[in-house]
Amino acid sequence: MRRAVFLLSILLAIPVFAEKQALAQEWNLVYGDIVMMENEEAMKEAQVGAVIFPHWFHRIRFRCKVCHETIFTMKKGANKIDMEKISSGQQCGVCHDGRIAWDPLYCERCHAIPWDSQIVRDLKMKEGKVEEASPPQTEGIREALGQVEEGEQAEQVQ
Repeated sequence: MRRAVFLLSILLAIPVFAEKQALAQEWNLVYGDIVMMENEEAMKEAQVGAVIFPHWFHRIRFRCKVCHETIFTMKKGANKIDMEKISSGQQCGVCHDGRIAWDPLYCERCHAIPWDSQIVRDLKMKEGKVEEASPPQTEGIREALGQVEEGEQAEQVQ
């Protein structure tokens, strides 16, 4: 009986995992990557997207102590990332100085996720920053995720 319950729970989890995996693959996200949206208004004003920080890409190359606790505090929300600081050689700019790693002149390398993307909407919902998700950007995604009730047609975003 225990085995049957275990196998059933795995089978039920597969579609949920596949959905999250599909959204993550859209932006090449892997476990441990961080999407930063704290400075949304400033980033929108600068006409750049949300930031992807590839934590595991950095982690496989460096030990934790390279960045933590000397450059960044290991607590969600404790580090107010700021482009002025980065450009002056602080925060990410400690390494991203054009010698150790590429200069912070290529905005799209970090600011890679459009604000109207599904992953940003999902993360905002998860954090309780919006009451309900905006309509999906991609035609057919609601049907694919089983969010369209019988007889209802998916809204198309133009």
